Amino acid sequence: MQALHRVRAEFVHQRTAIVSQFRCFLLEYGVAIHTGIGMFRRDATRILADDSNDLTPTMRQLLTDLWSDFLRIDERVTTLSGHIEASAKHDDVVQRLTTVPRIGPLGEALCAQPLEMASSSAAAATWLHEPASFRVSIRPAASHRSWARRTLYNQFPAGKEELFRAVVERVWSAFPVLDIVAEAETLSDPDIGLRRIASAVASFWEPPLAISFLRMVIAEGPRFPDLTESFFKHGKTPEMNAVRAYIEKQGELGVLSIKDGERAARQFLGLIDEPLLWIRVLGREEKFTRAERRAVIDEAVDIFLGHYRVKPKARKA
Repeated sequence: MQALHRVRAEFVHQRTAIVSQFRCFLLEYGVAIHTGIGMFRRDATRILADDSNDLTPTMRQLLTDLWSDFLRIDERVTTLSGHIEASAKHDDVVQRLTTVPRIGPLGEALCAQPLEMASSSAAAATWLHEPASFRVSIRPAASHRSWARRTLYNQFPAGKEELFRAVVERVWSAFPVLDIVAEAETLSDPDIGLRRIASAVASFWEPPLAISFLRMVIAEGPRFPDLTESFFKHGKTPEMNAVRAYIEKQGELGVLSIKDGERAARQFLGLIDEPLLWIRVLGREEKFTRAERRAVIDEAVDIFLGHYRVKPKARKA
């Protein structure tokens, strides 16, 4: 049962990555797409069949290939879900869990496992960095939750590398920027869009766990290159690409004057991260009030728009 869940989780991750990439490519052409797998299935076929949009032949073919990859992986997810549900019908523990409201067959099978991987990664994430330590070890990570080391090794056979990857994927899964930049209202008004992006970024990095997460990446990255690669692959790169595509689209619409979208995106995020995030990562345990965070967000948007917004041409006398 655990093997089925692990394989299914990997395919779900691949499917999500394809959807995110598909959405980012469309944003570069000013085409918004709804969130959610169900809406993606509907919107993707509609967009690919629409010859009136601004997609180039090359991009349309690339998106078509991504759509084919999505369908193939989606079919695997459906098949594995069926296997899990079928197995659950013959498991006594799972059947007893059916008495719990709102737990479906997949949830029942997952709960019946000795220790579910997401729970393991979440527990490990809450421990990741004690104030006096910047290195992670399986032994104290397990003892933090009174688990045997074998329990964690069973869930993460590859050791710390696999545990790191699970933590990275879990943390970045809550990042909302990809959804925000696709909203119609944010595309129509950069003042609204940038404030929503800035608010999401500030809220995402607010919990102490987020600081511990970054400290782990910094401390362990040189020893475990896969950790740094996962950090960028599963979160930082999609985040930056989404913000860059949003800003570049505002430039195409004539609202902003953008010469280098990558640099502009880094500058905007830096206006938020520098005062609210990095000072805490470096060890100053500062807490910001809601009003203080709002002031940072407002100033970041005002500074950015003050520099990049296209100035109206003065009328001749």
